[in-house]
Amino acid sequence: YPIADAIILTAGLLLGISFKFLGGKYKLSMYSFILGFCVLYMADFLFSYTTTAGIFHNGGFVDMFFIVGYSLLSFATLGFYFKPEKKL
Repeated sequence: YPIADAIILTAGLLLGISFKFLGGKYKLSMYSFILGFCVLYMADFLFSYTTTAGIFHNGGFVDMFFIVGYSLLSFATLGFYFKPEKKL
């Protein structure tokens, strides 16, 4: 899992850098998308480590990393969907 996350994170960073240089209204969404994948990378790494060491248990700190990571990805996805209305 960490290897696949590294590939996705690299693609997200390249896409995020291109948005940074090109500008755009999705800057916050791209940053939370990249941050979400960074947190998920740490969560997968910690999950692999704790299962290998035999100290994993449900409801531990590793699960909090997964919750935060997926929440950031959800926030990023909603940012791509919602369009602010202009008031006159």
